[in-house]
Amino acid sequence: MGRGLQTVLAAVLMAFAATSAAASLRAPDALRMRNGRGLFDDNCAACHQANGEGIPGAFPNLAKSDFLQACPACAIDFVVNGHTGRVIVNGKPYDGSMPPIGTGLTDQDIADIVTYVLNSWGNHGPVVTGAEVAGMRRSGGH
Repeated sequence: MGRGLQTVLAAVLMAFAATSAAASLRAPDALRMRNGRGLFDDNCAACHQANGEGIPGAFPNLAKSDFLQACPACAIDFVVNGHTGRVIVNGKPYDGSMPPIGTGLTDQDIADIVTYVLNSWGNHGPVVTGAEVAGMRRSGGH
């Protein structure tokens, strides 16, 4: 990850710290997880696979992802704004492009997808709120 992207992501993390800290104290409810799973299956599974294991060398795994555990805000950013460039997930480099998928989804839909991903397949992350997604949209992310 480039120095500029690291700086921006650090600022984004700080901006969401208060909201994320409060949200992370709650477990995701079944309705949000079910909605997130359906939306994930419709929008994300083709690349990242229904089991979150991705496609080696092409699409990073989301299951047991050290990258997502270290940067939940990155998950929001990548869904809302897309991402091009190198990421390292569980020690494996990926240098590709992810289109923004958030343009046709509500803030709450994206929050449900990201909450589902951050709390599935061995991940233990925060509950993401629609307000966090809206903030990412306003800030432009990276």
